This record gives sequence, structure tokens and C-alpha cells, in this order.
Amino acid sequence: MRAIEEMTGGDVVPDTGGLYRLLRRLEVEGVVTSSWQESGAGPQRREYRLTDEGRALLAHWMEHLAVRRDALDRLIRAGMEQVPHV
Repeated sequence: MRAIEEMTGGDVVPDTGGLYRLLRRLEVEGVVTSSWQESGAGPQRREYRLTDEGRALLAHWMEHLAVRRDALDRLIRAGMEQVPHV
């Protein structure tokens, strides 16, 4: 969760419960694996890793998101042409 917040400059703050429910579902589907890791300070932490199937799914989603991003970029450019520039 910290990595997501750091990558997005704090613009995306994941819902903790939702994120863990999603990770558990992905583990059941064989997309990730998890294991408990000892922590130097505090309780054990669960660590998740992508499986080969998970990497393939991630590649598919990245392609999908890139197509959507390109469409949104075109939409934003068209909209910006319609507003006065400051």
C-alpha cells in the first residue's frame, strides 16, 4: 500500500480492506502467492508475489490500460482545444 501511495505521490490511497480482499481472491485464482515474513519491529507481515500466470495477467492489463490512457489523452486534448487558455 505504501508503494502505491509513493508511486502516485499520494494521489491514490488504497482501501486497506478492499486491497486485502482482492489479494486473497487473486491468490485463490493462482495469480499471486503469499507467505508470512518476520518483521524486525512489530508483527509478521504477509508478502505477496506474482506467479507466472499473474505476470501474464499484469501484461494484459498494462496493454489494456495503455489503450485507455491513449483514448483519454485524445479526449483531454480535444477538450482543451475548446477552453480558453490562461
